[in-house]
Amino acid sequence: MRPRASLLTKPLFLAIAASAVLSSGCASLNLSSLSLSGSAQPNQTLAPNTPTFTVELHPAGRPPQRAALPLTQSMLASQALAMAKARDHFTRFDAHIVRATPQGELKLPLLWEGGSGVLSPSSDYSVHPNDRLVIAENTNTVIGDMTEKALRPLAFLRK
Repeated sequence: MRPRASLLTKPLFLAIAASAVLSSGCASLNLSSLSLSGSAQPNQTLAPNTPTFTVELHPAGRPPQRAALPLTQSMLASQALAMAKARDHFTRFDAHIVRATPQGELKLPLLWEGGSGVLSPSSDYSVHPNDRLVIAENTNTVIGDMTEKALRPLAFLRK
């Protein structure tokens, strides 16, 4: 027979852990100082014939910020994200490239490998002149992500 103290320890531990997770939330960002800094100056002057791409930062609940950045030869989406300092602006974000085509705009989603935070090689697209790199703050929590992943197999019931 188990001692009574060990029976209380597990539920107590679970209660403490659950309250800590639920009360902590996400770390808040100081969005009042949100700006495209460093190499991403909104008023940066570029040489007249320099090819550029546009970075758009979309913080949750705030107007987006845009800046033109110089395009280097053979630039990939991962390099553009680093140049825009996306990880400095948002802890969690979703990103995609918008490319103008004769048929209209093409949206190229940037996908991440597992939970590593590394851009998947299959979506590390080449950045072309006049592309828009859209970086939107993701306000989901880890618990929300786990719930969504767990309920994904039941998606057919919603139809």
